[in-house]
Amino acid sequence: MTSSKINNTSDGSIGSVGNIDGVNGGTSGVSGTGGTPARAFAAVAARLCLCLVVFYVSQIIGSVAVYFLNKTLPVYEASQNYALATAVRVLFNYIVPLVIWRRLLMPDMRGLLRMPKKMGKLLANFPAVYGVGQVFNIATVAVILLLSRLVNSSYVETLTDKMVETMPVNTTMNAVITFVLLTVLAPLFEELMCRGVVMRALMPYGAGFAVIVSGVTFGLLHGNFNQFFFATAIGIIFGYISYMSNSLLPNIILHMLVNSISAFLMVFMSTDTVAQTLARVSHDSGYYGKVNPVVLSVFLMFVSAVVVLMLVGTVSAIRKLAGFIKRYRLASPFPQAELPVRVRAGLLLLSPAMIIAALFVVNAFAGNVTGAFIIRVLAEQSLT
Repeated sequence: MTSSKINNTSDGSIGSVGNIDGVNGGTSGVSGTGGTPARAFAAVAARLCLCLVVFYVSQIIGSVAVYFLNKTLPVYEASQNYALATAVRVLFNYIVPLVIWRRLLMPDMRGLLRMPKKMGKLLANFPAVYGVGQVFNIATVAVILLLSRLVNSSYVETLTDKMVETMPVNTTMNAVITFVLLTVLAPLFEELMCRGVVMRALMPYGAGFAVIVSGVTFGLLHGNFNQFFFATAIGIIFGYISYMSNSLLPNIILHMLVNSISAFLMVFMSTDTVAQTLARVSHDSGYYGKVNPVVLSVFLMFVSAVVVLMLVGTVSAIRKLAGFIKRYRLASPFPQAELPVRVRAGLLLLSPAMIIAALFVVNAFAGNVTGAFIIRVLAEQSLT
């Protein structure tokens, strides 16, 4: 089996690179029918676009299924309804797409959950990963704020209202469900889909190309402009770490750590105290109540710790970046990778399937307009 080795850094901060095994057969089900590398890659590109369509269609079906679930099943207590709705979303947002993606792209994913060497060194990159992600996150919010001022839009108030309105019902069970979803299920399935299926299927066409495309795919799966650049940046770093370690295990753990911060923030913001504070920040006079100083103090301490982590991580990422570029070259030992980057990018972006995928991406970034329209039609029909 063909393998590739890359020298490790002197401090082992990324970890050693094992053999890239299980990759040369990654697209055998597709490239075996191609003829030329360009034709084989065009087939893979079309299937990748189809994977995006599958994901967004499944997401729409999931939203409609949750609507029917709430309309047809007996009314349980709020936590039970939330648990059922979460299970349906996991099924249609993760399980169904993952099964179909793997069937379409047919990557060889054997051994991807192995324990890599120098696991501690890999996990030590968490501050850098989080720092880079938050830099992109803050930059995105700054751009949105600037645009909202130019068009006289109250983005901060709208964003705050949405955050408060979409929080799960304030119960312990809902907090547990939300935490498990964000810190366990989402990292596991997203890594399997992006760094597992997509990256491994594209590896024969260049490791660097596979890392970038899998990162962009990761950003697209989040389905909104606010998270796209943040998720894409982190996704590319995760892809790099997966390539260097030849494993998904460090990615999954790092992903869980990153998401745990968002999960804790969500739990904090679901409390009455923080919700009232956010509402007051947005000048919403409809929220009143006594502020709990203990809860508010814990929230502010947690946010302060996150800011410190972001600053330390950003400095760490800048220090590591130059060394990474010098010491590592994302190479591929497979002849398909000899296609010029412009050819690979052109075949992917100009694929007819990409046009369909782009329509679904726009629909998702616009707030799943199709799903909302279907639910509205069904609701109107139920009233007649």
